[in-house]
Amino acid sequence: MLKKTTLKQSQSCKLTLLALGVLLTGCATQSQPSACSCPSYPSRPSVATQMPQVSYSLSAEQNINAWQQSLTSASQTLD
Repeated sequence: MLKKTTLKQSQSCKLTLLALGVLLTGCATQSQPSACSCPSYPSRPSVATQMPQVSYSLSAEQNINAWQQSLTSASQTLD
């Protein structure tokens, strides 16, 4: 037994199918490829650039020791 559909249900079904058809045709269109602006590498440092007086690892070690000293001295004054 087939169920009889009302006029309102029939119109609703037609509108749904129409909307589906419009959406599918919109998805099927060819889109233009976008131009990719890839980042470029930075310029190389010049040979004339002077090397630092102190190595980076030595200056980092000094900064860490100074930071640790300031933390330990601050905690000792709180006691």
